[in-house]
Amino acid sequence: MKSNDIRVARGLLGEIDAHLKVREMLAATMRKIVDMVTGDRLRSEEVLNEHAELSQYKCYKAAMTHYKYTCFNWHKTKYEYALRHLYALVNLCERGYSADRYVLLTAPHLPVCLSACLCDHS
Repeated sequence: MKSNDIRVARGLLGEIDAHLKVREMLAATMRKIVDMVTGDRLRSEEVLNEHAELSQYKCYKAAMTHYKYTCFNWHKTKYEYALRHLYALVNLCERGYSADRYVLLTAPHLPVCLSACLCDHS
């Protein structure tokens, strides 16, 4: 492969662009989820900008499992970056938002899942 081959360069740029779009979608989806759960833009910013220590294991496990199987299965290479957003679920649980609320708000029929969670779950 020649480094100055325009077809190769375009192909690589296409792969990079696709990867960046997935990363943006993952970040936007978590932001929508946090906004829906908190119902407050300022609280959402706090949740998205802090990294609390996990003590609410049951809440976190329920929220994380639901996120994985409803939205993005990070065992698929395409969605590995979803792991970087799990801290927001920790923060929601640590702030007292129940996993039940999160699960209810991200049910498969709601817009946050219909517009963003279009991955295959096999």
